[in-house]
Amino acid sequence: MSKKEHILNLLSEESVQDRLKSSDVNNTEEQRELIDLYDGDETQLEQDVSLMRQLRFKHASMKEEEIHSEWGALNKRLSKGRGIQLANIWSTVQRIAAILIIPLLITSIYFYTQYNTMDQHINKVAQIEHTVYAPLGGKTMVVLPDGSRVWLNAGSELKYPQEFNLEQREVELSGEAFFDVEKMDIPMLVKAGEMDVKVFGTEFNVYAYPNEDILETQLVSGKVSVISSNAKGKRVSTPLIPGRQAVYSKQKKHVVVSNIVNLKHVAGWRNNLFAFKDEPFKRILNTIERNYNVEIVLEDETIGEASFNGIISSMAIERVMEIFAYSLPITYEIEKVNGEDDFTRQKITIKRDRSRTIKK
Repeated sequence: MSKKEHILNLLSEESVQDRLKSSDVNNTEEQRELIDLYDGDETQLEQDVSLMRQLRFKHASMKEEEIHSEWGALNKRLSKGRGIQLANIWSTVQRIAAILIIPLLITSIYFYTQYNTMDQHINKVAQIEHTVYAPLGGKTMVVLPDGSRVWLNAGSELKYPQEFNLEQREVELSGEAFFDVEKMDIPMLVKAGEMDVKVFGTEFNVYAYPNEDILETQLVSGKVSVISSNAKGKRVSTPLIPGRQAVYSKQKKHVVVSNIVNLKHVAGWRNNLFAFKDEPFKRILNTIERNYNVEIVLEDETIGEASFNGIISSMAIERVMEIFAYSLPITYEIEKVNGEDDFTRQKITIKRDRSRTIKK
């Protein structure tokens, strides 16, 4: 082993460095040997020891150019041999890299763990599902986790997670609801049976009762896309702009887009206002059943095909039936019956008045 190699080996020993820092410089054989190797220059020896300690323990606090400069000075003093210099530089670089990389690695692991933990938390919480139901004859309003508001019409059900995930705000609707969706980069998807409505932030009404053939989306503001299956089973996206509506027939597998007759009447049911324009009487009776919580028996199904135009607003069921009887060839009878829940409800039996003609 050369003199230079021997000096470097001694200097790299932590125990030697510690003893050289002690008050008794001549306490050990290694110290005396180093002093001899330095030809008695204790000042230079202490400087090199200090540098070795910095290179070994304080790399993170030193600038890279300082490390290279100081290390080069040390090697210049201790060795003219290129092989020894490169070998020791590589050893020091390895120690420096280890000290610099380990904190970075720990930080990366921390943030990765925190992100995964947060993602797992959101997914776990998102699995908790809430169901809101508007009873027959009633309405309800719910605020979703993102601040969006949803009004549910009578006999409707809405399912949504306790927290939305990071990719999509998904809810499931059965019935009718008016949505006022908070604008966000994450889209909302309203799953309504065979029809989906994709939206980022807007106001719209969805009519999707499972016992009816028609599914309907009416757009008040913003922009939505109505997604449904065509006759070939392919999912098709139909964009809407404000003032337009998409009506989908589950039987025909077909979407018809048209203008909304009166925007003020969209979701008028929230204020007990029902506007009908050329609506089949059967569908209107379904609306009356749900919103008035009555049972309606239509003895002649052909009368259900008749169309009706008119507005019904905050009136008793007796008055509603008078309007129907005036406009359509029907007679009716209202009676009180005990329902399955032992509560008394009204039953309305509608018959066809054959002395009058059905207008279609």
